[in-house]
Amino acid sequence: SVKSIPSGGGTASVASYYEGYQIGAEDPRARQHDEPPGKWIGSYAMERGYTGFVQRGELQRALSGYDPKTGAVLARNAGDGHKPGYDLTFSAPKSVSIIWAAGNDETRQAISAAQQRAVERAVAYAEQSGAFVQRQGHGGATKVPHHAIAAAAFEHSSSRAGEPHLHTHVVVANVSATGKTVDFDTRHAHAIGTAYRAELAHELARLGYAIEGDGRAFRVAGLPRGLEADLSTRAAQIAEREAATGMRSERAGDIHQLATRELKGDRPRETAIAAARAAVAERGIDLGALRGPAHALDREHVADSDWLRQTYAQASTLTRPQLERAALEAQQTAGGGIRQALQRLERLERAGE
Repeated sequence: SVKSIPSGGGTASVASYYEGYQIGAEDPRARQHDEPPGKWIGSYAMERGYTGFVQRGELQRALSGYDPKTGAVLARNAGDGHKPGYDLTFSAPKSVSIIWAAGNDETRQAISAAQQRAVERAVAYAEQSGAFVQRQGHGGATKVPHHAIAAAAFEHSSSRAGEPHLHTHVVVANVSATGKTVDFDTRHAHAIGTAYRAELAHELARLGYAIEGDGRAFRVAGLPRGLEADLSTRAAQIAEREAATGMRSERAGDIHQLATRELKGDRPRETAIAAARAAVAERGIDLGALRGPAHALDREHVADSDWLRQTYAQASTLTRPQLERAALEAQQTAGGGIRQALQRLERLERAGE
């Protein structure tokens, strides 16, 4: 999902949510939740030497248009009136969240590492796909692709209901080498989300989990679907309000989330892990049995020509992001991630298709 971070001088409170610090706390180590620190990612962040964990105060400076490390001005309108940037949230399928939360320390660390790699590769794909743009020409009428962003990735563990919900907030700062505004083209949102899932499925297969399709997404095979329902009361709350109001648009979804939102506790990760372990124990599920020997799913399930025919059977015309999304979606259960999906399109293009 993608949300624009509102401007208006509230970057301190926004940054404190992601970084997990208490506003006004004298102790720089004071925390308001037990989630891990963020990590700098993105080619512009690497270009400027932002590496490792996000330190307190850095995100606020970046969202205000300044260099997070030195405080130097990076945006032409740096300060309270600056447009901060975007929050790209990458959410793991519920089956993955449950296994992550209920598993032992080794399992949790392995899946967290897989999540981080999948997110970073999806962000790199977003940079190259033209999802980020800058305006040029008279009145900024021309949008040109912008291929280098600075972002901070924060892994969070729970839903507002305190249930396991592994997700990563990628906070993209509106800063660039030119000083111009960096915008996000929402037409690419679905393709980027699917790219992330294709990479995560590939990573999980390498850890030894069997992957199966689940609508447009995927799930870990063998985990009872009833367990997913047991730990999805947050989704049920939103669906109930949707049914009651009859409002079903994307904007309405945001309204439903806000209307049913609860405040997170100060130990969301601990709470999510406890909830998952209790639910797994109650059903007597052996999570270890879901994991086999490490393997990769580097295979094509459908020939290129057959895939292309199936894809265009649904629509006679597709935009480039829509076509890439379709290729990435097929790759979730075929393995190979973003690389093989784009290679398929390159083969078809070279063949004149």
